[in-house]
Formats: sequence, C-alpha cells, structure tokens
Amino acid sequence: METRTEERMECASAAGQEGVLEQTDLSRKTGGQERVGARREYVNEMLLEFDAVSLNESFARIVVAAFITPLNPTVEELADVKTAVSEAVTNAIIHGYDSRGGKIKMHCLVTGNLLTVSVEDHGAGIADIGQAMMPLFTTRPELERSGMGFAFMEAFMDDLKVESRVGEGTRICMMKKIGDASWTAQKGK
Repeated sequence: METRTEERMECASAAGQEGVLEQTDLSRKTGGQERVGARREYVNEMLLEFDAVSLNESFARIVVAAFITPLNPTVEELADVKTAVSEAVTNAIIHGYDSRGGKIKMHCLVTGNLLTVSVEDHGAGIADIGQAMMPLFTTRPELERSGMGFAFMEAFMDDLKVESRVGEGTRICMMKKIGDASWTAQKGK
C-alpha cells in the first residue's frame, strides 16, 4: 500500500499538486468520501494490470472512459482522455516491450474533478525523453509509427510527466480537470 501512495504523490507532484494527497487508508475505510488532511476530497481510485498486447489498448480506453463517467465529462474531454491513454498504452506495447509482451499497469485517481492517470511498463525504457517527446520522432519507422504519441498526450491532457530508466521501464503520468465535480459532495453517489 505504501508504494501506491508514493506513486500518487509523485504524479500529483508532477503537476504542482504537492500535499493534495496523503495516505488514503482512512478514505478507503469510509468509502472514499472522507476528507483527507482537510485539503481535497479523495473520491475514487483504480489500479489495473493487463497484458501488453495490442488488443488491450482498446480495453484500457474503455476502462478509463467508464471510470470517469461519474464526473460527467464532455464528449471532447472523454475523447481527449481516451486518446491520451491509448497513446500511452500503445507506447508501452510497441516501444517498451517491442511487441513481445509484458505487463502494463494503469493507475487512475480522481480527486475532486482532477483525474490523474499513470501508465507504467517494465520494458526497455527511454534513453532520451526529450528527443522521444519531439513531434514526429519515432524509434520504429519500419512499423509506420507517426511519432505523435507524446505530442497527442501533451495536447489532450493538462499535464504530462514522463519518467524512464533504460532497461527498467517507463511511467507516464497525465492529469486533466474533468467536468462538473459537484456530485462528489453527495454521499453515496
């Protein structure tokens, strides 16, 4: 449990949200409706691990879409999040694991109307993150990759952070404010 809390803190820190989240043991015990540290309300969390195969890219899109529907996202917000998640998962499959399989972890957290999504692989890693994030750059031109994955993630989400170590893997953390979060104040919904 400590590792998951640390991951949330790292992703929250990536977007300047230090101190928003503290340990969520109390929130879990109270069904996610308890205020954490009198700062921001902890609402919902999901951790999913799946095989790094191309069929699961659409699965990840559908899961994240279902996860954020209580926030009442606009069609545009929904499409933005689904596209960003699709790109992150595809990068893990194609570049992280070289289409040879492995596991991908997707962690989603909603705090108020803020969605945080991290997609993590334990694949090849990225030697030069700055270069990899340049539009049209690809390490797999033979697969007719467009090199726009990170550009799309950056354009469709409010914040993007990429952490990677060669030979150990990559974690992409994305944040976006979604819809009207007034429903979160109502207990039991």
